[in-house]
Amino acid sequence: MIIRYKYGFLISGILYVWKEGKLFRAAQMINKRFYPFKELPLIDVGNNKGYLVAKKRKSLKQLKDMTIFVNYERQEINSSDCPF
Repeated sequence: MIIRYKYGFLISGILYVWKEGKLFRAAQMINKRFYPFKELPLIDVGNNKGYLVAKKRKSLKQLKDMTIFVNYERQEINSSDCPF
């Protein structure tokens, strides 16, 4: 199954994508380190809500201004033959 993500942003060389109002870190290999696909939790940033992206606190308004069209695809395996 292929899941498509239209919008996201790139910060400090790390790709983040939006899906159904939630923010995800895209799976990627940076140098020799692998970063898995991960949903990020919503946190308090001052008096507003936001996310911790690339070790920096960003509010939803800041992330909205950084969001661009990314066209990212991720393959997900949903089969009873796989052990996971």
